[in-house]
Amino acid sequence: MIPAIAETLGIQDAKGGQPIIAKLKEYLADKQMLLFLDNFEHLLPAAPLIAELLEAGPLMKVLVTSRAPLHLRLEKEFPVLPLLIPQLQEVSDLQSLSQNNAVELFVQRAQAIKPDFRLSNKNAPVVVEICRHLDGLPLAIELAAARIRILTPQDLLLRLAKSLDILSNGTQDLPVRQQTLFSAIDWSYNLLNEDEKRLFRRLSVFVGGWNFKTAEMVCNLKGEQRIDVFGGLEKFIDNNLVKPPVELESEPRFTMLETIREYADYRLSESDEKSKVHANYIQYFLHLAEEAEVELEGPKQLQWINMLEAEHDNLRIAIEYSLASVEDNSQTGTDCPGGITALRLSAALYLFWFVRGYWDEGRKWFRKAMSICVEAPPEIHAKVLNAAGLLAWHQGTTAIARSLLTESMELCRKSGDKSNLAYALTYLGIIGFWNESSADARAMETESAALFIELADKWGLAYVRFSQGRTALWQGDYFMSRSFFEQSIALFLELGDRWHASEPIRRLGFLALREGNHIQADEFYKQSLDISHDINDKPGLASGLISLGDVALFRHDYNQAIAYYQDSLEILIKLEDKLSIALANYGLSKAIDDQGRYADAEILLDESLALMRGLGDKSGTAWLIQEYGHMKIRHYTHARDELSCEQLLDDYKRLVRLLCEGLALTQELGHILTASFCTLGLAGLTGLAGQPERAARLLGAAEVLRLESQGFMSANDKLIYAEDEDNIRSIFDPAMYRSAYDEGRAMTRQQVETYALEEQERFCK
Repeated sequence: MIPAIAETLGIQDAKGGQPIIAKLKEYLADKQMLLFLDNFEHLLPAAPLIAELLEAGPLMKVLVTSRAPLHLRLEKEFPVLPLLIPQLQEVSDLQSLSQNNAVELFVQRAQAIKPDFRLSNKNAPVVVEICRHLDGLPLAIELAAARIRILTPQDLLLRLAKSLDILSNGTQDLPVRQQTLFSAIDWSYNLLNEDEKRLFRRLSVFVGGWNFKTAEMVCNLKGEQRIDVFGGLEKFIDNNLVKPPVELESEPRFTMLETIREYADYRLSESDEKSKVHANYIQYFLHLAEEAEVELEGPKQLQWINMLEAEHDNLRIAIEYSLASVEDNSQTGTDCPGGITALRLSAALYLFWFVRGYWDEGRKWFRKAMSICVEAPPEIHAKVLNAAGLLAWHQGTTAIARSLLTESMELCRKSGDKSNLAYALTYLGIIGFWNESSADARAMETESAALFIELADKWGLAYVRFSQGRTALWQGDYFMSRSFFEQSIALFLELGDRWHASEPIRRLGFLALREGNHIQADEFYKQSLDISHDINDKPGLASGLISLGDVALFRHDYNQAIAYYQDSLEILIKLEDKLSIALANYGLSKAIDDQGRYADAEILLDESLALMRGLGDKSGTAWLIQEYGHMKIRHYTHARDELSCEQLLDDYKRLVRLLCEGLALTQELGHILTASFCTLGLAGLTGLAGQPERAARLLGAAEVLRLESQGFMSANDKLIYAEDEDNIRSIFDPAMYRSAYDEGRAMTRQQVETYALEEQERFCK
């Protein structure tokens, strides 16, 4: 380096005379000048000589370009960063987009090759994605734009996703190392020693980043000398092969630009160590996922959820590698280690996928792993069936959920797996209550609770107590419901699991609101919602917003209620949580109904009913029919004079069919409280149809069911029932038909249901 500088400055190296560096220092002593040194990265060992020259020439400045810092005391670094990539919201604004440096460079270089190339609404998103894929690197963007002569932007993007080879044959007036992106990165790679090269190419397995511990565990292979990971990462950061770390959960996290990672992956693929590194990678992330699964049920759950979020890309790749190993080796049956690993990874990630809303993705991995590895060990198979079944139920595919959980239950009974059996029974109990029989649901929950107690599984017991509380709630047994919820909360909090405690806490708010205590309900709901906010629990956030909408509705703050329901729907639609969408739509319908927008309210309630029917949710369908009857009786009493006889008759027939459907479902499910409201609705309709005597008989029959369910009626239920009775009494005076009313009151419950169901045949024939 010194001879080259001296020659440039015209300083001769005389034989036997003063050393050339001494002559150079003497020359620089009084010179005010700028010394420019380009591409210094291959001369880093000579960096101390620059310090000597600066000391000898205090008026001199030195400008150095290098892929790595010189680490001199007087050095001031000016990093050359990649070009900024436009944000998604900027893509639709062509004027703003064209001023972005990355896009502007691409367009300029493309027009140099193809003058008629223009940025348009059609190709702008693709151009932005090309720049994003190339990490905003100017050389990469220039090389990519040069391909516009023969490729459309869409074709170019597709080819870039497969290989960097497309970025070759750059302009001939650039140095060879800059004519292709591969050569540019290869230049830096060849400056590394052998251990550093090994570490660099092995780091390519990480997608989305890694921490120091992860790199040590994955990149050091058995039987070889350990790599200095710390020193290697320092060197890579200096050489811009790895980005400076960012702190995540108090740990530095490292990443590579994707273009550099693709190059490193190429180098790994041409080595003989790829399969061993992949095996290390899979085992590390399997251990991490299974450790996280346990921690997600304890006091460190927020820390572990965030960690799993950071490692989610790596976990996805670990599953892919596991499944690829099965396909590569044609493994089948029980001799399927890769498939079993994929199943274990998927089962361990279930809770994370649920809380963060990755429901579709979770079900995809379950399906793929189960299709490849059809005969896993029973305990792994049952665990996967349970998790897949519960996700299927949350997304509304009830038949699939029941099939998966039933298969798990049968498998567990056969293999003697009490733990997975207890969970299968709990989940089947939840589905069974909503769609089959509350008695069967309670029996399953009772069996699972006994198993959890036998196994000393506190978390499982906490979960089934919550399930039992929900079953009791929908049966109208509010005393037992509250007791179960409180037991569930106590057990979850004892384990440090605030996340799962949030749901029974929210249900206590529901009970409080049903008793008219909106202040206490609001406290419970906000306590639950705060927990969901802390861990970004998407299903919990949506449920909490629906609950706060219910409080606002109770307080007649209709605009606030509408805002809460609409915010919840934004989350739920992305989750495809059809059950909760139906509940949010129902709340929204009530809010706009109370504002007098009757037609809009009915449309929303019809949508909720369609969703419930589509889910096969019999209990939810019956409950919404009851609410539909309540809403329509109010509408009729306020607006019947505005409707023609034909309109009333058609509407009556439709609603009679609906209420009879609800009544038949309550009879099947044993939900007597809902049956009393459906019968009351039929009484009102019959009165509106001009048949007061039969209406009085139905009113008396509804009273039979009301008295039988009296112990299950909340304060709010009683208010709604009284409101419906008042509306019906405004239609006709039951006192004038006392005999008919008494006949209805004298019926048994079975006679009431039979008599009420005759209404459809009589009225709609």
